[in-house]
Amino acid sequence: MVKFVREKPMKILLINPLNNTKIAYYDVHFAFGYLLSYYEKYGKYYKNVRFDILDECLNMKRLEDIDTLDYDIIGLSLTTPQFKRAREIAKYLKIKAPKSTIIAGGVHSTLRPKEVLDIGVDIVCIEEAEETFLELTDTYFFERNDLDKIKGICFKRKSGEIVFTEKREFIKDLDQIPHINYNFFTKEMKKKYFRKTYDMGHFWRTGRIITSRGCPYNCIFCSANSIWHRKVRMYSARHIIDDIKFLVEEYKINFLGIFDDVFTLDENRIYELCKYLKTTNLSWSCNARVETVCRPSFRNLLKEMKEAGCFIMHFGFESGSERIMKFMKGESSSLESYQKAIDLVYKSGIKIHAFFMFGTQGETVEDVEATKKFVEKNLYKIYSADFFITTPFPGTVLWDICKKNNLVSDKDVEKFSDLGVQYVTEKTYCDTVPKEVIHETRYYLKNKFYSKKPLKEKVLWLLMRAIDSPAPTFRFVFNYYLRKIKYFRISK
Repeated sequence: MVKFVREKPMKILLINPLNNTKIAYYDVHFAFGYLLSYYEKYGKYYKNVRFDILDECLNMKRLEDIDTLDYDIIGLSLTTPQFKRAREIAKYLKIKAPKSTIIAGGVHSTLRPKEVLDIGVDIVCIEEAEETFLELTDTYFFERNDLDKIKGICFKRKSGEIVFTEKREFIKDLDQIPHINYNFFTKEMKKKYFRKTYDMGHFWRTGRIITSRGCPYNCIFCSANSIWHRKVRMYSARHIIDDIKFLVEEYKINFLGIFDDVFTLDENRIYELCKYLKTTNLSWSCNARVETVCRPSFRNLLKEMKEAGCFIMHFGFESGSERIMKFMKGESSSLESYQKAIDLVYKSGIKIHAFFMFGTQGETVEDVEATKKFVEKNLYKIYSADFFITTPFPGTVLWDICKKNNLVSDKDVEKFSDLGVQYVTEKTYCDTVPKEVIHETRYYLKNKFYSKKPLKEKVLWLLMRAIDSPAPTFRFVFNYYLRKIKYFRISK
């Protein structure tokens, strides 16, 4: 029997650092929710641990606002746009909480663990962290066993040697991960997560869920395949339905956001979910892939999804140039399939939100024009769209391409944001098409979509956003119109 060596309860603080845009995000932090709920169910010493969560992305409180930092463990969740702030936090903690052990996890920590260790983090969790966090808490911090025996981490010895332990296998059955216990989040946080918003012409109270982990595709701009290795695992329909029922009953949501990388992979599971969703009054959204929607069997499913409340589907088209789309997304992509997917979804009555990118290395002015024409052709079939500057995130094939061509450096990651690099800087990572062409086309197309929205919808959306996050919203609007004026030649 293992001897319990710790005498007093352990205190753990988990921090979601502010991102580069400083615009408030009100998405539930799934990673923290799953991490703590998993430990609550399987941890041996759960009753001897007190957990606190600080979500800086809510723009409610920052780490510097906390008077006493007497925590045994302080954990950071990192995406690349949060790295700059994470470095500030780690430096601050070394002064204000020198006895605390700093642990980091998340996408950026997985893809660049040595860099994360170098900012002052003590232990990095690599890839999926539920089991790793449990073992760290139980066997290392409570029982004082050797770090070398814990799978899925890296750390520095006192000698400076960096140690990578044995790779941890993914959890095979996602249903073994318990439902998120929202009691880990404070009342103030839950008010933000489940607040009423205005979007797409409606007032929504939104709940968000993830029904799978992983993506089978291999887009050169996405780090998902570096994290999940193109493996997909799914929660059962029964598990998902229980999640949805809880959100409806507890938080009175009327809109459900499904945040899977690709929701439309398993048609049988979608039919099961639609059968339940038809019994609710929920509207919902999901991320889709063109290749899945173009299957002959998907036509009937689109009808089912519409009847079950599917309000809008998100597609990453990325480009209207067949050459560039195949370069970015693989040979299975084609203009013909893109158009077919748009026509099928539009005919079903489900709205379409589209994502496009400009400034991919190798793209030409002709490719940019092809994307512009594709969007204009489908302007009234696509409900809304975002137009990003192609950003080479670490851990992607695109990062390697841009590094090889001296288009990106490690310092550039501090300018990246979850909304795209254009929200922080005008820099592009492409030397094959002029920057001015990229920005002019982006603002021309953004203005096309903005102009077709009713005035009431524009005003209400901006007003609700300003109430949530006034200073960042003002900065966002100011920068948007400043750049629009700058690139007015084509936008007018």
